[in-house]
Amino acid sequence: MIDKTIPTAAEAVSDIGDGSSLAVGGVG
Repeated sequence: MIDKTIPTAAEAVSDIGDGSSLAVGGVG
């Protein structure tokens, strides 16, 4: 899903967090 360059670590964490939530079913 992450096929774009991450400008900052914060962005990476944010994307990963959103991705995980969506993967789990949007929990959180």
